[in-house]
Amino acid sequence: MDILVAVCAVIAAGLVFVLVRFACWICRDGNTVLVPWHTNATPVFSALAGRCRTRDASGLSIREPGYCALVFMKRPKRSMKRPHRYGLDLLLFDTVTGGTGIFSTAVDFSYEASHLPWVVTSDALRTRHWRIDGPHFAPLAACAPAGFVSVDVSRYIDAHRLRDDLVRLIADPNIRHRGIAPFSYLFGRTRADRVTCSGFIGQAILRQEGAPLAAALRRALRERFTYGEIAPADLARAAAILGLRPNGSLESIRKVFIWERLRRVVSVDMRNAILLLAIAILAPLRAADPTMPVYWSAAQTQELDKTAVSRLNKKSGLGAARLLDSAFILYREGNSQAEIHTGLADFIFFREGEGAVIVGGKIVNGRPQGAGEIRGDSITGGTKYPVKAGDSLYVPKGTPHQFWLEAGQHFTATIVKITPKE
Repeated sequence: MDILVAVCAVIAAGLVFVLVRFACWICRDGNTVLVPWHTNATPVFSALAGRCRTRDASGLSIREPGYCALVFMKRPKRSMKRPHRYGLDLLLFDTVTGGTGIFSTAVDFSYEASHLPWVVTSDALRTRHWRIDGPHFAPLAACAPAGFVSVDVSRYIDAHRLRDDLVRLIADPNIRHRGIAPFSYLFGRTRADRVTCSGFIGQAILRQEGAPLAAALRRALRERFTYGEIAPADLARAAAILGLRPNGSLESIRKVFIWERLRRVVSVDMRNAILLLAIAILAPLRAADPTMPVYWSAAQTQELDKTAVSRLNKKSGLGAARLLDSAFILYREGNSQAEIHTGLADFIFFREGEGAVIVGGKIVNGRPQGAGEIRGDSITGGTKYPVKAGDSLYVPKGTPHQFWLEAGQHFTATIVKITPKE
């Protein structure tokens, strides 16, 4: 009886500790991460590709040396209906770490085989005749997420060193995969010989002490609610701290007040009240541009142009490569949505190709799309500016605008986000 009372007391003390820590976290920070998922960029799943997972990189080639991107995969909706399929612990892990929806993460070093992309990750899978347990190389087609984003971090980490570090661990047969064990999302730690996909990647990043991505991850770990092992949400928070945008997207991964994540489960009136309160108390933070000079040679700029083209989303007609938090290279071969930036102006320098930009007028079916952004279907009453290589255009804040291209047209432009001087 005394033992039972002692166990209950320990459990009660643990629950009180967790609740107190949660309350302190809400008062101190209370931010989770919002990921702009790309469902149309999700790789096509292939069951046969799963059996190609391997710890041997001899059959792989590297398309772009020096490239490194964090890959985040959204939890499939069916995992909510069949939690045993992906593990109840995984759902609890996601809930405790902010409800980002990320169920797996990987690193893309531009590995490929037969012109198909491969990533570095960790998992434990087996069939009657095949088994993989631990960090390994996997075809992107072997993943089955409901959403998918890839974030280029090449400028914030030594990609060669990170790749060599992870490959060394993959080659060690004693390192095995560890699922999310009970309470590991609150108090657990990643062992050297038992790793999760995010812990395996996160620990390698932290070993590069002077890298900006490592500094952002350390800050992310200080800001989170849990004490446990590194979660996919922690890597996403590090990307949000750096203000990084997913490849092919103009929206950054960003931090939002946690109550905003509950907007789908509360009434409309309550939701609006919570969002207004969150905006009034904790305005979303923007990442800052570098405080040191950054130089791009003509050759580097040409490579970034090629990167933007390679990231083209055929459905949206858009490809992009980031220069700074406030500047990026845009490649278009299709019309954009109509959009309004409520706080920032756009300075656009067209460097190659031709097209047009519709500016002014009224936006049709405008709706909020993240902080300071309004998107719509089209523009009525605007002015159409034909543009070609060498032209520049300034779009004031709060002004509707839309990129417009005829069949066969395309252009490459550098866009700089400007805070107008009042």
